[in-house]
Amino acid sequence: MNPNQLPRNVGELGDLRAARWIRESSTRQGDRYGPTAQREMQDRALERYGLVDTGRSWMVLKSGWSGADSMYEPPATRTADFQAMLRAAEHGLYDVLLVGYTSRFLRDVQMSLHYRRYFHVNGVVILICDDNILTSDPNDWERFVDKVKADELYSRTHGRNVRTGLAAKRQSVTDAVAFSRSTLM
Repeated sequence: MNPNQLPRNVGELGDLRAARWIRESSTRQGDRYGPTAQREMQDRALERYGLVDTGRSWMVLKSGWSGADSMYEPPATRTADFQAMLRAAEHGLYDVLLVGYTSRFLRDVQMSLHYRRYFHVNGVVILICDDNILTSDPNDWERFVDKVKADELYSRTHGRNVRTGLAAKRQSVTDAVAFSRSTLM
């Protein structure tokens, strides 16, 4: 697709070629947010908008978040599947990338916006299936940015809470060992 002629709304998606991006951070996510749920959302989008399923699909079991202070790309973007998805976009093998929901794309605002632009330059739009957000629709810009910002904020908060919880557990074990040594003396 010509980058200057990207669809401006979901009504212009009919007959475009779609591919799928499926990501989960860990196997613990299960069916609630896992590959099965993402495929179902993508299937509904294919039908709803009259998209052509190319059969192209990339799936990774890697985080879309590299950490609050990291200067590195998220682990998911460093996978062979992600790189293959980028190459297929460069070669014009699909027009629409179906993503179940925003946090399954990436959990990093800067990287999400970087790759949004990358795909657009290569003639590919991203459709966030659960919210019907089309990354080339000017009316969806703010919703897309708000969603990826919320995803990153969740990751930052969750990471901080996990670190705090683990530190408290370590301190508790240290305190218990010190107490038991003092009572033995």
